[in-house]
Amino acid sequence: MTNRIGDFSHHARLSDLMGQTRARVRDLEIDVATGKDIRRFSEIPQDTGLLLRTRAQLSGNAQFVVQNERLTDQLQAMDGALGDVVTIAERLRTLLVQRLNDPTGRDMPLEVELAGMTEQVAAQLNFTSDGRYLFSGTATDRRPVQLPAGPITSADPSLYYQGDAIDRTAWLDAQVELVLPARADDPAFADLLAALGSTLAAHAANDRPALEAALAGADRALSGVLALRSSVGAAAARVLDVTEGQRAASDYLDETRSRIEDTDMALAMTRMAQDKVTIEASYLIVSQISRLSLADYLR
Repeated sequence: MTNRIGDFSHHARLSDLMGQTRARVRDLEIDVATGKDIRRFSEIPQDTGLLLRTRAQLSGNAQFVVQNERLTDQLQAMDGALGDVVTIAERLRTLLVQRLNDPTGRDMPLEVELAGMTEQVAAQLNFTSDGRYLFSGTATDRRPVQLPAGPITSADPSLYYQGDAIDRTAWLDAQVELVLPARADDPAFADLLAALGSTLAAHAANDRPALEAALAGADRALSGVLALRSSVGAAAARVLDVTEGQRAASDYLDETRSRIEDTDMALAMTRMAQDKVTIEASYLIVSQISRLSLADYLR
């Protein structure tokens, strides 16, 4: 085939442009398939630092959110256990008022019920979540309450408490620490177990002053457990507030990360369609030119 002057350079230029277009289509196909607009940091030198910081913050937030959700479950379990203890304390107070004011109170069959209530208190304080005892302080692998053989008649936690004396703490965020507000050796629980044991002994002995003292102990216990439950509720609200803030921050950070590295699918598909049309048109033109003869050039 005889070429005109300049045909070869024109053909080389056209082939180079077609190659660039094919390369763009391949890159766009990878972008669409992976969902990522970048494959190396050198492509975004001005945004590399921001992307790395954003990824690190997202990872840290995700870990805190998972931890805080688990802590929320534990606090809800503690609240439920304390609610049952409140019910027991209210029931004990009602029984004591009846025992003191009813002329036939001495004949009330309290022994079995009081023993059952004591066991219920111990069971609630030995409650577990994710295999961890909630009221043992930091000794979460240790059952906090072990009832002695006889009734407890003094508000002394050492008579039953098997946990440690250290409050559990949790970091809700890098700068936010929370102290869990309840251990089984709290005076409120000691007062309640002592009131239960004292009621049993005083009822058997028909000792009115001891029954009145037990009622005062039950009142203190009820007030104390209600205060503890309020503290647990406040802690749960604090965890929820921090977690919601972390979720909102994660949404913002994810938008920032996505803007830097994720593929804009609509734009990528549009560009890919345009480049494919360009390639098809280029092939058509080259094909038509290649069929031209010398006579066609000389016309």
